[in-house]
Amino acid sequence: MSAKLATRYIALGIALLLVVVCVVFQRASVPRLRTLVILHTNDIHAHVVPFYDNGKECEADVADCLGGVARQKTVIDRIRKQAPDSLLLDAGDQFSGTAYYGYYKGNVSHRVMNLLGYDLMSLGNHEFDEGSDQLAEFLGNLLFPVVCANLEVGAESDLAKKVKPYHIFPQYSLGVIGIITNTTGFTSNPGPNVRFTNPIHAVRRYAQELKRIGVKTIVVLSHTGYQEDVDLAAQTTDIDLIIGGHSHTFLSSNPSDPHHWSAKGGYPTVVRNLDGLPTYITQVWSWGRYVGHLKLQLDDQGRIRSIEGAPILLDGGVPEDPVALQVIQGLRVPLREYMDRVIGRATRAFDPPKYWTIGESAIGNLVGDAMLHARSTSRAVIYNSGDVQGGLEEGEIRNQEIFRVIPFDSSVVDLLLTGQQIHDLIEGVLCRRNLLNHQRIPGRIQVAGIRFTYDPNGPETARLRSLEILDVNRSTYEPVHPESLYPITTLDFVAKGGDNLISPPVASYLTHGNLRSTVIRYIEEMRHLHPKLDGRIAAVSTSA
Repeated sequence: MSAKLATRYIALGIALLLVVVCVVFQRASVPRLRTLVILHTNDIHAHVVPFYDNGKECEADVADCLGGVARQKTVIDRIRKQAPDSLLLDAGDQFSGTAYYGYYKGNVSHRVMNLLGYDLMSLGNHEFDEGSDQLAEFLGNLLFPVVCANLEVGAESDLAKKVKPYHIFPQYSLGVIGIITNTTGFTSNPGPNVRFTNPIHAVRRYAQELKRIGVKTIVVLSHTGYQEDVDLAAQTTDIDLIIGGHSHTFLSSNPSDPHHWSAKGGYPTVVRNLDGLPTYITQVWSWGRYVGHLKLQLDDQGRIRSIEGAPILLDGGVPEDPVALQVIQGLRVPLREYMDRVIGRATRAFDPPKYWTIGESAIGNLVGDAMLHARSTSRAVIYNSGDVQGGLEEGEIRNQEIFRVIPFDSSVVDLLLTGQQIHDLIEGVLCRRNLLNHQRIPGRIQVAGIRFTYDPNGPETARLRSLEILDVNRSTYEPVHPESLYPITTLDFVAKGGDNLISPPVASYLTHGNLRSTVIRYIEEMRHLHPKLDGRIAAVSTSA
């Protein structure tokens, strides 16, 4: 072989080697991506059967009838079959909201969640409505873990054994931190020795811990609300995805979705964290109208390289799973006979209560009047508006309507308050701040046997203009005297410090049965109910 030919072969070999090296280097420099599908729900509130938008139960074949466990199972099973690498997560508030919960309590929720095969759940505030012992019993029946990082309980508590701050899915190097709104102590019924700390501080702490032990991808399963999730994303690092709940927020990036007009942001919403990196936020309204569906592409470092998906609407186009239908039918039969019983008639519709504004409502007055009617020794009723969750339509009133309107199992209680305490309670509601502990009052009130006027433009802590209470014969109203003691009827939720209305919580009180049962008996006795607004809460203007 000539020297010239040898040189050509050598040059060709070097060229081929360079090509191979370049190809190998190029392949090595392209990150390997792994696909993970996340399905998620939030704020189901025991809506196990299809319903209209107002929450009333309906048959699945009726137009505009949405949701239901049987449709959820169809969608979840189909996607799991298509994507073996998938997780099903719930962001809390499975409890409270329908007759199914009122009748079966947590038994309906754990049966449904186990049937659907959830992988993880975070706690919502309504999980504490029946107290921590009932919650612990519910958790003991679940076949999957539960997380909540900003929950503090004693080491001896059953909750300490059943709720952890986070859970790791090692096959994906993915950690999920749970958080709950820290107003739960006021808005629910957790009982003593249960605290809810700052959720942002908890996320920072446990995100650092997860990173320290080598977890690559971090998800927060949040029950704090959409705006709070946006704030969390902006004030932290290391969080890749927040799956939210509590505020019942619908997010959509799909203009063809029939509810797109009501979306508060994109699905997912993108927020830059403290490092300038994206954190993705999702939430799917409430009651199981939708199942959230995300498809993530994760690189070797656990970073989200791409994210796509959309909420899946559970409408008439989604068939019902027969196994789930059989389970629901077993729950429905013993419930329906009781729920279908007619107890009275509304001559006109009763509008829902005013949750976020001061004022009376027809349904709020009805419930307050029922409580006052049941307690002949009481002078007046003061209770939180949030215990009433809807109005009544004109026509026949059935038990199921009262279970829908009053989904919580609050008890009617009697206690003694001074006139000054009554004054300070109402004044605190008007300025949204408890006058004794100076903490926020998140809710509003409804009353019976009391009437008051207020100036919405008056100075803070001085908006109450007049305050009167029924006399002992319930024949006329008289001014409330600061030093006098008055027997007042309220709910155990309020007496225990709920909504921060009373501070400190009342140490002892007399309990007189369930609120829902009290209202049902009142309707049965009255038979024909007329909605009324009688000026018991009235705004006046005395400011310049």
